[in-house]
Amino acid sequence: MTNRYMRGPIWKVEESEGNLFLHGGKDGRIWCINIQECYDADDEQEIELGMDTYCIVSEPGQNCCYGGVIECEIGDHWLYLRLSGETALSLGLDEETRFELNIPDEEKRILGRGLKEILSYGRADSIPVMRI
Repeated sequence: MTNRYMRGPIWKVEESEGNLFLHGGKDGRIWCINIQECYDADDEQEIELGMDTYCIVSEPGQNCCYGGVIECEIGDHWLYLRLSGETALSLGLDEETRFELNIPDEEKRILGRGLKEILSYGRADSIPVMRI
C-alpha cells in the first residue's frame, strides 16, 4: 500500500558520514528518506541477514529495508526511483516514484554524488542501474 503521506517535492538534501538525507513534503506534512552506506559488507552475519548492502529508512514511521533500488535517475528537476515490490511496500512508496526537486544546484550535486556512492556499496546484485 502506498503511503500518501510521502508526497510533495524534495526541498532539502544533506549528507553526513555515509548518510544521504532527502527531506520533502507539502501542506505541512514533512518526510525524510535516509539512505545509508553499508559499513560491513564482508561480515558473515550481515551477509546471512541480507544486510550487506545500503539501507533505506523512511520517516515518519522508521520504515527500513536493505537494497531494493532497481533503477535511479536524476533529471533536471526530478528524481526517479524504481524499487522492488518488497522495498516499495516497506517504505510505503510506489514501485515507480518520481520526486520533484526544489533544491539548489549544489544540493543536486550532493544528491547525485551521494546516490552514486552509497548505492554502489555492498553486494553486486543490489547495485541499481543509475543515470546520474
